[in-house]
Amino acid sequence: MPKTNVLLLMCAFLLPLMASANGGIKEIAEGKYVVNVSMSPIAPYVGDTQHMLIAVSDIPGNLIAKDIRMDVSLTYENSQSGKDEIVTAQNNVLAHSGVLPFDYTYKSAGIYKLLVKFRLPDEPNHTYEPDDFHIEAKEKYKTVTVPVFSSRPSTSPLIFTFFGGGLLGLLLGFGLAKRS
Repeated sequence: MPKTNVLLLMCAFLLPLMASANGGIKEIAEGKYVVNVSMSPIAPYVGDTQHMLIAVSDIPGNLIAKDIRMDVSLTYENSQSGKDEIVTAQNNVLAHSGVLPFDYTYKSAGIYKLLVKFRLPDEPNHTYEPDDFHIEAKEKYKTVTVPVFSSRPSTSPLIFTFFGGGLLGLLLGFGLAKRS
C-alpha cells in the first residue's frame, strides 16, 4: 500500500510538468508586459499545423482584461538570400482579453520568426513590440528500406565458426585441466 501512495504522490508532482508539455515562450515588452506564446506541437514538422496561443499579461502574470489590437506575422529565414520572407500576417486583429489564437501549417523546413506587436485601448498611438519568437520547423522522418542482396555471402557460417571454435576451446581447456 505505501508504494501506491508514493506513486500517486509522484504523479501529482509531475502533473504540472505534463500539463505544460505543449510548451511556451515568454518575451517582455518594455518592462511592462509579458507576451507568452504557447505552441502545440512544440517542434512542428513540415506539413503539420502548429496551433499557437498568444497571450499578453502584466509582469505579475495577470491577463489583460481589455480587448487589444495585435499585429502578428510569421517570417521565414531564407538562407540563400539572407533575408526574411513574410509567410503570413494578420494586422489589426482584435485579441479578446489579450489572447489571440494563431495557426500555421509549415511548408518548408527552417527557422521562422513570429513577430508580435500590440496596442492597448488606453494608448492607441503606442505599439508594444517584444523580441521575436524563434520556431524551427523540421522535415518529417522518412522510412528508409534497405534492399537485401542475395549475392551477399551469409554471415551465419562465420558466427558458427567463431562460437564453435570458442566452445571447442573451452571443452579442450576443461579436459586438459581434469587430466592435470
